[in-house]
Amino acid sequence: MLPRYQQEVEYSKAYTDALKDIPSEYKDKIESSGVDIEALPGDLAEKIQKAINANEKLKSSEKQLAFKLIHKRRVGFYVGSF
Repeated sequence: MLPRYQQEVEYSKAYTDALKDIPSEYKDKIESSGVDIEALPGDLAEKIQKAINANEKLKSSEKQLAFKLIHKRRVGFYVGSF
């Protein structure tokens, strides 16, 4: 499970680093998928897209980790019940 946590840390750091390159008012929009990057200047659009991608990886990884932990607890509960 340790490599899984390391991956979480890496994704979190990548997202945090990506956010450093863009104005703070875009953070909520990125997290709620409410950014229309087509209307933004090229350089800013690229930076925001990078942050969006990093956020999506982080969210996906968090969901997978949560699912595995819940599944592990359920299996452990059922095995321990017998």
